[in-house]
Amino acid sequence: GLYVYALHAGGEKVREVTPWPSFGLAWDLAAGEGAVRTLERLCRPDMMTDWGVRMISSESGRYDPLSYNYGAVWPFLTGWLATALYRNGFPLQAEAALSANVRHTFENGLGSVTELFTGVRNIWPAEAVAHQGFSTGGIVLPVVKGLLGIEIDSLSKSLVFRPSFPAAWEKASIEGIRAGGATFNIEYSRGEQGIVVRFTGRGAEGWTVVAAPGLGPGARVSAARLNGAGRRFEDFRSERAVRPEVRFAASGSDVLEFDIPPFVEILPNEARPEIGAPSRGLRLESVRGDGRLLEVKAWGWAGESYALPMKHGGLVRSVEGAAMDGDGLRIAFPAGKRGEFAALTIVLRLD
Repeated sequence: GLYVYALHAGGEKVREVTPWPSFGLAWDLAAGEGAVRTLERLCRPDMMTDWGVRMISSESGRYDPLSYNYGAVWPFLTGWLATALYRNGFPLQAEAALSANVRHTFENGLGSVTELFTGVRNIWPAEAVAHQGFSTGGIVLPVVKGLLGIEIDSLSKSLVFRPSFPAAWEKASIEGIRAGGATFNIEYSRGEQGIVVRFTGRGAEGWTVVAAPGLGPGARVSAARLNGAGRRFEDFRSERAVRPEVRFAASGSDVLEFDIPPFVEILPNEARPEIGAPSRGLRLESVRGDGRLLEVKAWGWAGESYALPMKHGGLVRSVEGAAMDGDGLRIAFPAGKRGEFAALTIVLRLD
């Protein structure tokens, strides 16, 4: 049920679970349930560590945590996976992968990202290049194409802004987006009642802007306005995310507003492993909802307890599989062998 990354010489599929299919998924070359199943599978703890994605599953008979191609964690692959996750409605999992790469910029040689890390501890093997250029691409690509969701086509004069910001982000600004003789700036703000995006620019005449901010599953957008006037919007939604989309002709100074009543959203839970530490952070395999229910499939160390923050947790009516902890959740995994991961499904019933 998963996408494979290659065929053997005889034409049969390679059955190993690897992050390589995320290349195609990052460029929207596949969609639907196959893409969803593949990305959910890559978020499990046998693939995803606190410092990035393994090149091959730790459950594989070929896995070797010190092997260059059969178990190491590569930041450039983690970046492709983060991009694919953003593009396919997995913003929380994408943020975890991107943050892992960002941390590497500051952990060892400041300003550079090591070529690869071991599959068992947050440390690099002897053969790794300490300042590998393509590892930095594992940050730039998911930031621009995923987190910011910026796409520009100077031939058709179109600017796309499809951000996937964490729900707790109140402000973000992007300056100096240049293409085809035009320059754009974007200011994003989010409050208790909705989102406001301001587009300014020079040479914007003839350009089309497509704006589609990402929201958690179950979000309801009650209205949209462009420069103060009501505006029709497309309501793209799935079990994993909601995106209200508006298209308009740029004037060089435009304000787009979305009215969004408060709803329950899961916030990122970032693992911060010490150098040399094993992977033990909370893993989110899936987050699905419809406005009445919110289901989270999570993995954690057996016997460990984790906090999972939320926004508007007061709207939760009841919880199965976890407990409310202030405005967030406290997830306690059943006892088991130390160092092994266990899975839990948490169901939130909402007002």
